Amino acid sequence: MRTWTGPRSRDPAPTAVPRPVLDVAVTVAARREPVADAIYTSVKAIATVGPNPQADAAPAWYKLFASATIVAALALVAAFTAGLVNRLTTQRLTPIFGRRTGVPPSMIPRRRARPRRAFDG
Repeated sequence: MRTWTGPRSRDPAPTAVPRPVLDVAVTVAARREPVADAIYTSVKAIATVGPNPQADAAPAWYKLFASATIVAALALVAAFTAGLVNRLTTQRLTPIFGRRTGVPPSMIPRRRARPRRAFDG
């Protein structure tokens, strides 16, 4: 008897060129811009960085440096977010109540029995 292993994935064929590389190539070919400007424009669009007139008029080395720092910042934000989500969804933090909380029974406070009074009378 066969066991069901779930639906079979039918992934489309992987694209040969990543989107930023394709974006740079099209920008250089169609708009006839320098490579540094094309890289800067592509990275700004991917990282959703707003327009900056001073950076748009800057030399090519500055645009390449700005592109590298934008990509580095984007990678650090992604790594921080992944670490935070991983930390918050670990098994140690999710069970707050129940048998599997991880709290030893000696740590659970217990009610003390009230002393009984003798009957007067």
